Order: sequence, then structure tokens, then C-alpha cells
Amino acid sequence: MVVDLQLVAIQHPVALNIFAVAARQAAIWSGTELVLISGPALEGRLKSRVRVLGNFVRICPNLSVALAAVHQPPLRRLSVELLPSGRVAASSARRHVAERLNQWDCGVLTEDAVAVAAELVHHVIQIFAIEPVLRLELRQSLLTVAIAHRQIAGTTDEASIDPLSRRILTGIAQTWGTSATQTGTVVWCVLRVPA
Repeated sequence: MVVDLQLVAIQHPVALNIFAVAARQAAIWSGTELVLISGPALEGRLKSRVRVLGNFVRICPNLSVALAAVHQPPLRRLSVELLPSGRVAASSARRHVAERLNQWDCGVLTEDAVAVAAELVHHVIQIFAIEPVLRLELRQSLLTVAIAHRQIAGTTDEASIDPLSRRILTGIAQTWGTSATQTGTVVWCVLRVPA
């Protein structure tokens, strides 16, 4: 999806956030990349905000460059999947990861990403028997595998992850950890895509 901003006047830098949100939703909903054509709207006092936006949205100087960019891999690929509760969550996560990485031409990471997803789901299901959300993001040769859940009781931090899962995550991942959210916790892992 190409959006031409050459004739647009943006009054406030916060208005640029809509493009990051739209790009995220398009990536989740249809796998479509949002490409912006810059112009005066993205210059001047907005330049620093535009640099940050460029991490999430491809920004091109004109239509011909934007159309050529459509045939390149997206800057960011994103997938969000609500997993079922219970024992089937891990198998559902493994299947979803394998399918998505195949679609994204990242088959070389499938074995490691499937193992990481299964470990993260296993950990979350043991503590919170609720529906976890699997999130995959491929950006700048890094794949993030994350499991989010609502925090009903208990705690999820790095110390609560069992020693075997720790060894698996540490052995496979570039880095991993946990992050608190407003509604719960995210357990995440980052894998590097081989050159």
C-alpha cells in the first residue's frame, strides 16, 4: 500500500504516529507493507520523527522508488495469533511459527524458532492456564518470538523460568527476557537470521 504525502501538510509531529499504527495493522491483518512517499510534509521540523518512523515504515522520495520498493522484502513482518488454552497451545504455536516462517522465506530459523515458541508457551501455560498470544516480528535480520498473557495471579520473570527452559533459551536465542505490560507479562526471545 503506497501513501503519497507530497501534497499533505502535517501540522503536529504526533500525527505521524498514525502511519506506524496503520503499518502495524496492515502487517497483522493482511501482511501488506505500508510505503510512504515523502515530500515537504516529512521535512523541516519533522525530520527527527521521520527518522524514527523509518524504522517501521518504508519512506521513499518519489513514486518510482516507492513502486520499486514494493518488490523488496518489507522492513517489518508481523504476525499475532491467539493460542488455545491448555496442552494444545504449544503444538498450535509450533505449527503457526513454522507456517509463518515458511511464508516469510526464513525456513533456516524454523527449527530454533519452533523450539523457542514451545518453551515460552510451556512456561506460560504452566503458570497461567489462560489463552496466550503468540507474536512474531521479523525486522532487520532479527526474529522476535513473544508470548503475552494476562496476569491473573503469580508472576512471570526470568527467575520463574525453569532451569531446562533457561538453558534452551540461552543456547538458541541472541537474547531473551520478560517485560511487564499494563495487563500482564510478555516473555520474549530474539533470534538472528543467518546472513
